[in-house]
Amino acid sequence: EVTMPIITWIEEYSTGNELIDSQHKKWIEILNQSHDQMMSFGKKDHQQIGRDILSNIIDYTRFHFDCEEKWMQEAGYKEIGHHSQLHKDFIARIERIEGDFQAGNPMLNSELIKLIENWLVHHILNEDTKINGRE
Repeated sequence: EVTMPIITWIEEYSTGNELIDSQHKKWIEILNQSHDQMMSFGKKDHQQIGRDILSNIIDYTRFHFDCEEKWMQEAGYKEIGHHSQLHKDFIARIERIEGDFQAGNPMLNSELIKLIENWLVHHILNEDTKINGRE
């Protein structure tokens, strides 16, 4: 069975920073793998998959945001305060969803994937690409 990746890297996602771009590619890969897992398991594993997806995403997201914030500092990016706040808000949101999962009120995995996908694409295109002075 062939599953289509839900996000494919396109040149528009490039920030001009190779490290950050490679992390964004890795993030997209994690998201695509999560989506594949979700599509290929029965309902009984649904919550476990949701939890796995969340912990993978949370770990990688924290790591990536740290790198990105260092880059913004080095680049003297003026919007760093606003950008860092977006990062904090996203992590808080994902942690809330994780709390709900643990409390037995899981979000649908498909919704979870959609939320992360939308955030990722929107954030890369609208925010990350500005850091190098590329509007």
